Amino acid sequence: QRNGPLGAIRLSFLKHSAKFARLELSRQEPELEKYSVNPPESPF
Repeated sequence: QRNGPLGAIRLSFLKHSAKFARLELSRQEPELEKYSVNPPESPF
């Protein structure tokens, strides 16, 4: 166990953040659809 508990914590944190990012994206999808129909001024 060279990287010890810190490595496991980092791994689980990465998994959680990926899950959270996916949640955020799915929550913002209606907004993105609205923008694709009526694009905002910003390039994003």
